[in-house]
Amino acid sequence: MNQPFLPKQFTPNKTATAKQPQPRMDADDLARRLNVLLDSLRMVQEGILSATQRQREAMRTAQPMLVKEATHDQARHGLHLKDIERERNLLVNEACDAGLGPAQATSAPVTLRMLAASCPSDVRERITRKADSLRTLMEQVSKETRTTRAATQTLLAHVEGLMRQVASRLSHTGTYSRKGTVDVGAAVMSAIDMRQ
Repeated sequence: MNQPFLPKQFTPNKTATAKQPQPRMDADDLARRLNVLLDSLRMVQEGILSATQRQREAMRTAQPMLVKEATHDQARHGLHLKDIERERNLLVNEACDAGLGPAQATSAPVTLRMLAASCPSDVRERITRKADSLRTLMEQVSKETRTTRAATQTLLAHVEGLMRQVASRLSHTGTYSRKGTVDVGAAVMSAIDMRQ
């Protein structure tokens, strides 16, 4: 049987296994990675909160360019948050594979606070406080986002109402309905007297 040519460094060794196992995560590595992840999440959440507050203020002062900038910043932070969430999922999976996840199997998602329980005792409390502080910040971001969304919807409804009012005032022929849309109805006849 012909085997494909492999350079010497890739020739399988009969005494070695085909795949070398990766070193398992230990509690110290988990603590270090949790700290980095929590710091990254806090930074992004603070950025989202700041951008949301700037957006609301820009709307209050009717500055559309500042609204656009704040919205752009929110989107940028959202993309960063997506990357961090991927890293969080990877960390949870690696920790659980290493036996550092929750002690009992659970159908609920594994939280960072649950993982903190597996960290060394000298850093566990600090990591737990960071996780609790992050949760509080995330709740604040959620509240601020809901408030800004409601303000945006109210502002848009107000502008739409103004547009309808303008359309109805400008439509002396009655072509536009009260909604500001074109109604299908009887044809409007007009005549111009050209006699002198």
